[in-house]
Amino acid sequence: MSEPIQVYIALGSNLGERAAHFRLAIGAISQLSSAPLQLSSVWESEPVEVDDERWYWNMVLRLETTLPAEPLLRRLLEIEALGGRRRDRADRRRTLDLDLLLYGDRRIDQPDLKVPHPRMWQRGFVLRPLAEIAPALLDDETGRSVEQSIAAIPTGAQLRRVGRLDWRGPGAI
Repeated sequence: MSEPIQVYIALGSNLGERAAHFRLAIGAISQLSSAPLQLSSVWESEPVEVDDERWYWNMVLRLETTLPAEPLLRRLLEIEALGGRRRDRADRRRTLDLDLLLYGDRRIDQPDLKVPHPRMWQRGFVLRPLAEIAPALLDDETGRSVEQSIAAIPTGAQLRRVGRLDWRGPGAI
């Protein structure tokens, strides 16, 4: 058995019951982890470049897994499908979006899998939740910390903290 790898996954949703979509995803992802998950708060972000969409919920989680990156990505896509995600549409609306941000310190550049996730270091809706659970992470290209990367993002889309999600039950956020 291989050593567990620390992995970071971003969750997003702007369709349907966002808390329910997150609970489904977190429950399924917890089955892939060899240690308890570490979860950020839920953050709500304004849609960018689209006026008529509901705001997105976003969060980041950390897990430890022995799954290789490619099977992990396949499992994340299966979880998205369980949450009602349809990838046959080109628009940005989605019930559930799961992005593999980091897979240990590996760099992966394949057609369907890029790690670190492209643009993660420029997205406030990824960095704000990430700062809660991994403030010491560094962007290996710029050497910036998560907080320094947040400070370098031009002002733009609004982002606000919603709170902690009780993912083990249907309770309110």
